[in-house]
Amino acid sequence: MGATEMRFAFLDDAAFRSMADARAAQKFNHLRGRGDGRRPGCRIPVADSPDLAQFQRLDQRVRYLNEKGITADLVLAGGPGFLTKVFPTWEQRRRLSATSWGATRP
Repeated sequence: MGATEMRFAFLDDAAFRSMADARAAQKFNHLRGRGDGRRPGCRIPVADSPDLAQFQRLDQRVRYLNEKGITADLVLAGGPGFLTKVFPTWEQRRRLSATSWGATRP
C-alpha cells in the first residue's frame, strides 16, 4: 500500500518522523515524494555546486523509511524541462549523473 507525501523531504524532523511512524503503523510500504528541491524558500541548485546537505538529509530520510519497511519513491525532477533549466549544458547533466551514481569522472 502506498501514500503520497510530496513534501516529506522538507518537513521538519519531528513532523517527518511522526508521519513516517504513522504510515509504518498503518502498514504502508511505499511513500512517494519530491526530492528535487522545489519548495518555498529552497534555492535551486547550482549546476557545479549542488546543496549536499539537502541530499544528505534526503538520504537519511530514505534510510529511516527503509528501516520502517517503507520504500521511498522519489520524484527527482519536476515538470518538463526542469533538469535542462537547472543544468543547461550536457556536460553539467553528465557530471550530475556521474556523481549521483558514484561513477568516476573521466
